[in-house]
Amino acid sequence: MKTLLKKLQPFMHIPEDASLSAVLTMEEPTIYDLKVNDKEESVGIVQLNSEGHLENFAEFTEEELDESRELLTKDKIQLITEKFLSEFYPQQLPKLHLDAANDLDYFYVFEYLQKDEQFNLPLPNSGITFFMFKNGSIMDMTNQLSGITIEYPKNILPAERAKEIFTENLNPKLKIVHYNDETFMNGDNSFALVYDFITDIDIDVKMDGIKTTLVDLGDEPVKYMPIPEVVIDSADIFSFINLQDMENILTIDTVKVWSKQPLDYFKEQNGWNDEDLVDMDYGIEGLIKIKIDTKGESLTELISLEDENDSAPMSLELAYDKALEILFTQFPDAHLLFKKQQEDHEVCDFDDEGEQLPPHAYQFTFTRFEKDIEVVDAYVSISLSANTLDLIKYYTTNNILKDFSNLVDVLPQNQQNAIEAFEGSFEMKRNWAKNYEDDMESSRYELVYLPIFKGTGGHIHYINAVTLASWYVDIGE
Repeated sequence: MKTLLKKLQPFMHIPEDASLSAVLTMEEPTIYDLKVNDKEESVGIVQLNSEGHLENFAEFTEEELDESRELLTKDKIQLITEKFLSEFYPQQLPKLHLDAANDLDYFYVFEYLQKDEQFNLPLPNSGITFFMFKNGSIMDMTNQLSGITIEYPKNILPAERAKEIFTENLNPKLKIVHYNDETFMNGDNSFALVYDFITDIDIDVKMDGIKTTLVDLGDEPVKYMPIPEVVIDSADIFSFINLQDMENILTIDTVKVWSKQPLDYFKEQNGWNDEDLVDMDYGIEGLIKIKIDTKGESLTELISLEDENDSAPMSLELAYDKALEILFTQFPDAHLLFKKQQEDHEVCDFDDEGEQLPPHAYQFTFTRFEKDIEVVDAYVSISLSANTLDLIKYYTTNNILKDFSNLVDVLPQNQQNAIEAFEGSFEMKRNWAKNYEDDMESSRYELVYLPIFKGTGGHIHYINAVTLASWYVDIGE
């Protein structure tokens, strides 16, 4: 370990004369916390594999995002990764090839992979991957060099035949999608009617002509069911929120925080600041966080933690009825706007033996539709306590009430044209796929065909149903 630490220290942002030590963690016998000058604070971790070689390293000193430190170019950071490889993996270095060097805004990802001997193709997850902050800190380094088992096929399926198999039975559905500029290349942030070529598409084609589908990977297609009309007599959405004996202790912008405890209780005794208290990403015990729209009229988000309650959970049927009441209170024409996702509505935990406990919450997702055309990523999510049916989480996406009727007044009859445009946009190329065994410990490589889109730098997810223009998702450099 002393030799490893001596080699590792120059790659860390700690003083040259500092004493770097490794302390075995309680959680795993192969993971060590890195400490400087025997201080309690950990500045990183190392993990060794069964052969005693470095399997994982991460530096998480507070300096890693220090803006006062010089930001390095991609080329300079690549030199750091190459020097690291030569120090720790000199014997494997000749087998490694730089397969990807992606700029992900705040950090770079460098992936060095091995190649097979017969086809000279990269083997996914077969080498060393670096996540590098732009100041040169190693956010994470992972070693996947060992356990390479390659199954070479007896016969090679022609690429033309692979494409025929991949595209047979294509039946893209019409959907309404936001062409946002953060997701799509050349996105203009408008909504459009499109053909969906991502949701039900196959993954790859094996050399025996068998396709891998999303269902094979456990990704079942989402099914929807209509919801009944519910008449609500002048109910208010806030009547479903258990604010009994609570006071509004903090308001920032459109977020109101309610509690039975005073504000000082959370700040002084628990160390929360205002930003934490109004953060809608997580709940805090004893608080109900409520976010209202900018007009101050409608609830857009709510989050709270369930109170401890030993009573038996109420039925799913009662919970669904309550969720419908809440939905129709917000949207009186909800039966014309939404369909319910057919999913497992019970939210359960597991005991120490892995046995499933009774549900502690019920969750319902209502997806927006416009005349039976799904609006992608537009939905209302409602979660209720299983014991009390109190509303504990509520979330609505933006544009939930936008009028999309102009997009579906006259539906185009050009699906085959869209399919032909999609088929002409890619070629099938041979790639290795890494398949893990049931134990998730061992794996094997299998040769497959994957669609590679021509000269776009992205993947086609949708094709505009009116213009037949392709919508590409940027996959990085």
